[in-house]
Amino acid sequence: MLVLALNICTGRVCESQPIESHHSDNTTVGESLAEADQIFSDPARVKDTCHAGKELCKEINNGKALRADHLYLAKVGDGGTKLTWTPPYLGDDQEVVRYEVWRSVRGADLWELIEVVTTPTFTDFAPGEFDYEVLTEIQD
Repeated sequence: MLVLALNICTGRVCESQPIESHHSDNTTVGESLAEADQIFSDPARVKDTCHAGKELCKEINNGKALRADHLYLAKVGDGGTKLTWTPPYLGDDQEVVRYEVWRSVRGADLWELIEVVTTPTFTDFAPGEFDYEVLTEIQD
């Protein structure tokens, strides 16, 4: 919990940052922080609840629950769209294995995997207007 609070203070994550938690129904860093705080503040807590609180904080601190919220798009001179994003904050024993770049025609619900890359940038040369999403695979 202390590390999560420090990561919020240093700007590595913010409370409104979206997450995909594997340990709760929380959808933001702040919700997980509040739940962990509630767990650790309860004098009647037990080993299992302490473990749950630790996992809530750990999945944010190790980057596994974080959703990338810094995806930048720029038109390039040759008709492409350049995507760049901020890599997740990771611990010393972790590394990004790959990024999956997904594309959907703007307004549609159908997504397709268009590329797998190992660096936080990709240029799409397909004509049209698209929404993009980048998923990160992390190796422990």
